[in-house]
Amino acid sequence: MTLTAPQVLPAPPWRPAPGQQHVLDNGLSVIVHPLPGQSMARVVLNLGIPVSAETTDLDGIAAVMAACLLQGSGDLGATEFADAVAELGATVATTVDHTGPRLVCDVPAYRLGPALELLASALIHPRFALTEVTRQIQIAIGEASREDDSPAGRAHRMMFSLLYGQHERISRPAAGSRTSLERLMKIPHIVSAFHGTHLTPRRVTVVVAGDVVPATVRQLVAEAFGDWTATAVRADYRSGPPRPLETPGRVLLHRAGMPQAYLLLAQPTIGIAHPDWPAVRLAAGIMGVPATGRLDARIRETQGVTYGLRATPEPLLADAGIFTVSGAVAVDKTVDVLQSVRDILLDASTAGFTDAETRQVRAMAAASTRLGHETAAQVADRSSQHAAYGLSPGTFGDDAAAAADTTTADIQAAYRAHLDPSRLAALVVVGDADILFDELVDHELVGPLRVESS
Repeated sequence: MTLTAPQVLPAPPWRPAPGQQHVLDNGLSVIVHPLPGQSMARVVLNLGIPVSAETTDLDGIAAVMAACLLQGSGDLGATEFADAVAELGATVATTVDHTGPRLVCDVPAYRLGPALELLASALIHPRFALTEVTRQIQIAIGEASREDDSPAGRAHRMMFSLLYGQHERISRPAAGSRTSLERLMKIPHIVSAFHGTHLTPRRVTVVVAGDVVPATVRQLVAEAFGDWTATAVRADYRSGPPRPLETPGRVLLHRAGMPQAYLLLAQPTIGIAHPDWPAVRLAAGIMGVPATGRLDARIRETQGVTYGLRATPEPLLADAGIFTVSGAVAVDKTVDVLQSVRDILLDASTAGFTDAETRQVRAMAAASTRLGHETAAQVADRSSQHAAYGLSPGTFGDDAAAAADTTTADIQAAYRAHLDPSRLAALVVVGDADILFDELVDHELVGPLRVESS
C-alpha cells in the first residue's frame, strides 16, 4: 500500500482578538480582553482628556492631575493609599501622550474587584492635598529636565515645534515643559479645579486584560464606578487633525564636545485610522528597521559612520502621525550621511520595493505583532491606545490582518503618497556647533539653518 504524505497548509495569519465592550448607564466604557493563563491582570483607565483641553500656558496640568489621583483618595492619605495598593499585591502608575493621561494598575486577577474599587475612589474622591500636588509638579519638572538632557529627547521636542509651530498643542510635550510646569508650580490649587471641570464617566474608558471572565469584569466595574455621575465638564475639546506649518525649519542644537551628532529628519503623515497605515508601517520597515533596513545596509554596514539609523512612522492621533529618520553619526560625516539618506529615500520612491523585501517585512511584522501581544500588560496598553484614538474595539487587530495581505504595489503606493522624501523638511541636528556649523550652513540639503543652545 502506498501512503501519501498529507498536505500541510500554512497557518492563517495570527491576529489579536478584539476586546468585548460594554457601556455603563453613566456612560463609562468597559473593554475586556480575556486571556486565559494571564494571572496578573492589567487595568488601564483612559481619562478621556486630551492635552488640547489644558489651560492656556499650563501644559502638563492634565498629566499632573492624573498623577495626583494616585496620591490619596477619600479617607486615605498618600501613604495609606500606597499601603492599600501594596496589600493587593498591585502596582499603580500614570502615563500620558497627546491623547491624554491614563492610570495603569497591575494586580492579581483574583483581586481585581478591590483594585477597581480603589481606582474608582481615586477618580471620584481624590484628595489633592497641596503638598502632594506640589510634589508631583516637582517630579514632572525633573522628568522634563531629564528629557531635555537627552539628545534624542531634545531633538524630538524641537522637531514637533518645527513641524507644527506653537499654535498647535501637539507641538509641545504632552507632559509639559519645564517652563509651563514651573508656571503651574505658582498656582498648584488649580489642579483640583481642572479635575472638577473635565473628568466625567462619559469620557472614561476602563480596559481590563488578563485571566478574567468578561461578565464578571463588567459587574465589578459597575459596582465600583456605576454610581459616579459627575457632569461638570467642558465640551469644547478640539477635533480634527493638527495643522502643520508649510515650511518647517532646520535647527542645529549646540552641545559642546559631543563626539557624535544626533540627526532627526521628520515630516507629518497619516494617522493610525487611515486605511494606508499598515502599508506605511511596512514601507518604513523596509527602509529603516535596525540591522535589516536599507538605511542600515548602506550607511552603517557600507560606510561605517553610524551605529544605526531608524525610519519610524509614529501615530500621534487617529488622523495624524509623523515619519522620522533618526540616529547618531560621526560628526565629520554629518553631511555625507544626510546626502546618503536623501539618495536612499528618493531611490525607493522611483525604483520601488521588491517582492523579497515585502515577504521579509511582512514576516517581521507578523512576528512582532504576536510578540507584542503575549502579556496582559501589552494587550491592555495596546487596546487602551486604540480606544484613545477613538477606534472601535471590534477593529482591534485589523492592522495586523491588513499587513498580512499588503502587496508590494500597496507598499509602493503608500510610500509615494504618504512618505514623499521631498516633504522630509524638518531637520534637527544635536551636536557641537563649532564643528558642525561650517559643514552644514551652506549645504543645499540643509538650507537656512539657525543655531540654538541645547
